[in-house]
Formats: sequence, C-alpha cells, structure tokens
Amino acid sequence: MRSAAEYAGVSAELGFALVAVAVGAFVRGYSGFGASMIWVAALSLVYPPAAVVPTVLALEVLASVGLLPRVWRDVEWKQVRLLLVATIATTPVGLWLLGVVDERVMRVLIAVTIIAATLALASGWRLRGSPGPRLALTAGAVSGVTNGA
Repeated sequence: MRSAAEYAGVSAELGFALVAVAVGAFVRGYSGFGASMIWVAALSLVYPPAAVVPTVLALEVLASVGLLPRVWRDVEWKQVRLLLVATIATTPVGLWLLGVVDERVMRVLIAVTIIAATLALASGWRLRGSPGPRLALTAGAVSGVTNGA
C-alpha cells in the first residue's frame, strides 16, 4: 500500500508530464514541429528515457500519418528511401545505447543534443541546395541513432 507521500510524488510527476505534453502540443500546433523534442526532454526528467523515447516516437508517427495525403506529391522519394534505409539500419545502435548507457548519462546526452539542435536552428543556418545521397544517408544514420537512443 502506498503512503500519502508516494501518492503526492506520483501526482507531481503526472502533473509535470501533463504540462509538458500540453506545452509540446501547443508548440507543434503553432510551429508544426518541436513537440517530440519538448516531450523527450521534459518527460525524461521524470520517467526513464527507455520508456519515454519509444512512446514519443510512436505518437509522432501517428500524428504525422495524417499529413501524408497533403504532401505526397511534393516528396522527393529517392531522398526518402535513402533516409529510411539509413534510419532503419542505425536505429538498433541507438536502442542498444539506450539499454547500456546509464539513465542519468542518457538524460544529459538527450539534453545536450536538444540544446545543440536548438542553437543550430536559432543561428539561422540553412542547407543550401538539394542534399545529395551522401548527406541523405548521413542524416538518416544520425536520425536512426538519435531516435533509437
């Protein structure tokens, strides 16, 4: 049987999680992206990253499926295939890291990765031109490892 203090701790975690989900949903609704970054960063503070990451990834996939009909014609399928192959090939590496790296270390790595990505976006840096196959494979590999981890 749980004590009142244990219930209060669970309630505080749940309240924090609900606020984090609401903030992420607001950001996604406003900008069209960013919810996963907020959810993983915030929820990993109170729940194990090994539980947070797959859940957020599944939610992101479900949320994005509805966008497919509107963007289908605009997709560069050759690039998507390269991204997908590299992502599928490297996701197990990220999952392996998630299982062997200490939970506290993983939380710091997640936070550092998110901060670095945010700074890159805020700096105004943009890719010029169309990415070639090498960049698509590299981006897919990085995506696979980071999504898995």
